[in-house]
Amino acid sequence: MFGLFRKKPTVIEAWRWVIEHSDDTIDPHVPTDGSLQWVSRGVSTIPQWMHDAFKLGNDAVVAGTPPPEGALIYEPRLARIVVVTKEGPIYATPGDWIIKGTHGELYPCKHEIFTHNYEDA
Repeated sequence: MFGLFRKKPTVIEAWRWVIEHSDDTIDPHVPTDGSLQWVSRGVSTIPQWMHDAFKLGNDAVVAGTPPPEGALIYEPRLARIVVVTKEGPIYATPGDWIIKGTHGELYPCKHEIFTHNYEDA
């Protein structure tokens, strides 16, 4: 089939990794109830779906097993977040967006591409 096509409008959830100061970070935090939470210092608020994805990644690292699709792993020394996709790991760096797609899949997106393709819903 040949022709012109327009992308269907969809609404997605997304979080932008913005670092304002050199000591801004994302850290695991275990509150007294034993649940793993991620605390962002100087970084925009992290939505629950990202907490869940970081927990998937953390659990895999602790168990020494490959992280499953949809996991996030924060690598502070490399200043990146590993996003585990069905295509394999893709890296997000400060300034990038992490998108939760319409089927719950996670993937990173450069800011320039995000602003070209998305607008506030």
